Amino acid sequence: MDEVLQQSWDWQLQAARDFDASCDNDRTWPPPILTALVTAVNATTLRRLHPFTSHARLCLSTGPRSWEPGVRHAPAFISLESPSSYNVWSGKPYKDAPAMILTTEDPEHAAAELERLLISWE
Repeated sequence: MDEVLQQSWDWQLQAARDFDASCDNDRTWPPPILTALVTAVNATTLRRLHPFTSHARLCLSTGPRSWEPGVRHAPAFISLESPSSYNVWSGKPYKDAPAMILTTEDPEHAAAELERLLISWE
């Protein structure tokens, strides 16, 4: 893995840890389940992509700055759901109407489904 990609994952994991540590399970939305998800996705072949979060979603892109011209967003993502589950979506996070494929409380299951959806993308 190249250094920029490693830095993207390291930063996202630290941001997830910081977010989860600041959560109050009874009053915080989204719930403190982001670290487990980032860790699970990072353990798949999807670590070839750059992670970013947006509106309680973990998304992936082809570059470290998802907003820059030429950077493409992966056509699938995972959203956090209350109280402690993950929704896996097929479709781009900012275009069209994505379709929900799976709801699970298991971050590894969510990561595996996202990996299946994106296995041949890029």
